[in-house]
Amino acid sequence: MHTLFRKQNYRNIRLEDHTEDETVGVKTNDGLPQQVRWLGLITRDDARRSGGRPVKLVISRVDGVDLRLGQYVRGCLVERGVYAVIDSKVAVIS
Repeated sequence: MHTLFRKQNYRNIRLEDHTEDETVGVKTNDGLPQQVRWLGLITRDDARRSGGRPVKLVISRVDGVDLRLGQYVRGCLVERGVYAVIDSKVAVIS
């Protein structure tokens, strides 16, 4: 299973599929960052069927590898919160 981390001050917060009561930073097409409820992981096909919209997740580390400045994880924003989009691996985008 994949493990993502987000930064809060200098601390890494673990985000997994079953993580509850956490939020994650989201950048939408309008460029405004916001904190949104973390819902877990979703496949690309399920994301398409969900009717959600694509967003960039502000994540600091994926599966033990630090992301560089300007790299994000592909997300799917739905009414209840946001998912990270995965297939066999986590989708990292610029």
